Parts: sequence; structure tokens; C-alpha cells
Amino acid sequence: MKTLIFAIIISLVSTLGFAECVTLDTSGWTQNKKNMRMPVAYALAYESGQNIVPTVSGKDICFEGSADIDIAVNQTTFDQRYDSDKLALDIADAEMQALSIEFETEKLNSEFRELTLSQIDSKIDAISNLNQMKTALKKLTRLLRAKRAI
Repeated sequence: MKTLIFAIIISLVSTLGFAECVTLDTSGWTQNKKNMRMPVAYALAYESGQNIVPTVSGKDICFEGSADIDIAVNQTTFDQRYDSDKLALDIADAEMQALSIEFETEKLNSEFRELTLSQIDSKIDAISNLNQMKTALKKLTRLLRAKRAI
């Protein structure tokens, strides 16, 4: 009878699973880095074959029912992944900022920016050759593109 009860307890415990936690040293971290604990930990676990959503509590990142998660998620791998993801986002952000500035500059400097409809008609009527047409079309297209940007 004792053997049966022991077997039932072992069976229940093995199906419930335990959470394995990894403690990270968050001293000196920015709030942004602290906010990224769950997504970065999930990405690292997923890439190592563990499709488990972590929970975050203080400095701990916990995974339900995982026995080998510390191999994939530890201080070093977390810091490396966060730094590489942050660098990629910073580069993309800088590119978007530059593009935004380019579009704003185009809108501010366009000669078509504040023309009335009759002035636009006059400008078009004054075109006398293909090169003038190309130039006007490029300027107008750039203004329209800049106005629709981002």
C-alpha cells in the first residue's frame, strides 16, 4: 500500500512540474533592459528548443517544467542577446530618424509646397522641353512622397 501511495505521489509531482529559475544581476541595468527580461529570455529559450513563456519576479526569470533552461538563459547569454537586439533596434531607429529628417527637409524646401492651383497650372504651362518636365515631375513626386512618409 505504501508503495502505491508513493507511486501516485511521484506520478503527480512529475506531471505538475517545477519551475526552474535563473537569477540575473540587474544592478546597473536601465529600466528598458529590465523590461526586456521576459522577451529576451523567451527568445533564448525558444532558440534552444524550449517553447516555454517565462515569468519574471524580481531578479529571477522562471520557466515552468524546464530542467535545462540554465544552459540557454544565463547572465552572459542574456546580456549578449539584449545588447545585440538593442544595437539592431538603435540602428533601425537612427535610420528612421534620418529618413524622417530627410522627408521634413524635402517638405520645407519644396517650391511646390505652398503653390495655389493656378500657380501650379502656370508652372506646368511654362514647361517647354523634356528636361524641364522631368525636373518638375521629380520635384512634385518627392514632395508627394515626403508628405505620405512614415
